[in-house]
Amino acid sequence: MLLKDSLGGNSKTVMLATVSPLQSNLEETKSTLEYAFDAKSIRNNSTANECEHLNNSEVEDLMGRLQKIKAELNKVQQEKEKREDLRNALKKDEEPLKESLLNQDKRVTTVPHFLNLNEDHMLSKLVRCYIEKGQCIHIGGKNTDVEGEHFLVASEIDKIGQISNREGQVFLQTFRKNAIALNGQRIVMNLSEQRINSGDRLMFGSLRSLWIFVDPTSDKPNIIEDDFTYDDAENEIIMLTNTEETIPADDMALRRKLIKRAEEVKEANFKAVLSNKPLVFSLALTSAYFLGLNEESNVVIVKIWNRKSNCRYIWTENEFVRAMDDIYEFKIDCENDFDPFDITPDSYTPVGASFVKRDDSGRKQKAKYNKSDLLDQKGSKIGHLCSSFEVTETPRTKSV
Repeated sequence: MLLKDSLGGNSKTVMLATVSPLQSNLEETKSTLEYAFDAKSIRNNSTANECEHLNNSEVEDLMGRLQKIKAELNKVQQEKEKREDLRNALKKDEEPLKESLLNQDKRVTTVPHFLNLNEDHMLSKLVRCYIEKGQCIHIGGKNTDVEGEHFLVASEIDKIGQISNREGQVFLQTFRKNAIALNGQRIVMNLSEQRINSGDRLMFGSLRSLWIFVDPTSDKPNIIEDDFTYDDAENEIIMLTNTEETIPADDMALRRKLIKRAEEVKEANFKAVLSNKPLVFSLALTSAYFLGLNEESNVVIVKIWNRKSNCRYIWTENEFVRAMDDIYEFKIDCENDFDPFDITPDSYTPVGASFVKRDDSGRKQKAKYNKSDLLDQKGSKIGHLCSSFEVTETPRTKSV
């Protein structure tokens, strides 16, 4: 195989045969000479190799590709140099940044502050709201007629309370009842003031604004931040919240849903009033049968009343949650691409549930008139459902 191109190929070949004069190598010498004699009779007709001729368009195409590859390589090289410059610049700024973080850490250990709690564990305990001595923080919306105030935005209501630091002691004052919860208990008195202590959990407006108060200057042992989570604070509020609906004591998941949706219903009604929308939202529990589900369980629904047209609608929990995403984004007194308060009249809404008895014996039956009670979402009788069924036999095909 090594001599394939040399013997009979397109090549000029020179071969040397080496032999030994020793008697012991006689057989090898004879074999070599015989092979050399045979190879000597081989004649190659070699021709000069020629390159395939390329036309101008192909050459231009190849040159264009080459230039494009060179440009891409230069771009990669430039990006590499930029990253290297950025890395060097970050190294230069590393020391000032460390010094800044150390200064901030000093504030954490000397100034009372609020620490956020978020449903997403990765976003929890990242925001700190400091309150220096003599400082007053107002809680509520951004709209205010008083300039120069420090606001903790928690809802779209103007003001629901304020926090003040007087000589190292932090006090909470509420302006609206049931708008703020302290350690799970809603404050039901207007214009009430009380001192808050390190470790207290506070809810401003809704479950979307949960905070824990940390006072490093307190004489009491400081709390460990990891001891409290969003779920702990939420469960505390849910367990201490009274609802108008009867919920089994062991159905914690249903109670959690009801309290969460109740906060969102308040937000929807507040947005509807400020936007001059004629809708009124209310929360209710009903049987899963009412929604056409074959389950023996209670589900959360939202009832909507259009005061202008006097039409009433019912949304499932999932429908209401999807609508709340748009309601949160809805801007008051501004142009919006979509109006979540515009409910079309032909929207499907359940009226009631009725249980109809039917004979499943499979025998042929004549149409039978049935009259069954129609029940609303509370199980109260609101009317009758009249129906009739006719059972016929289906011809059977014989198998061969």
